[in-house]
Amino acid sequence: MKTYLLIISLALFLNSCSDIFSENDVKGVEARLIFAGSEASDGCGWLLVLSEEEKYKPSSLSEEFKVNGLAVKVSFKELDTIYSCGFPSVNSPEYQNVKITKIDKI
Repeated sequence: MKTYLLIISLALFLNSCSDIFSENDVKGVEARLIFAGSEASDGCGWLLVLSEEEKYKPSSLSEEFKVNGLAVKVSFKELDTIYSCGFPSVNSPEYQNVKITKIDKI
């Protein structure tokens, strides 16, 4: 009976970990934070820049990290939504929304 309960418990635990360690998680990468204009005036707000081609829109960012050009080491999870800067149009820049799970200044 104990073996049966152990197997069920282990199966439930491993199933719950699939969301924690999904393929959309990025862990411990170096990045910069940039301010891309006020969202109130059609800017993009704060962006997380890994490279020129790889930029993300954090869903929230603590005030202590709102420093233009700040180098950080960050872990994050990609969300299911895309952020469109400014008035939505064909030319509006779009960035993948992310939830920061850990961030440290470098």
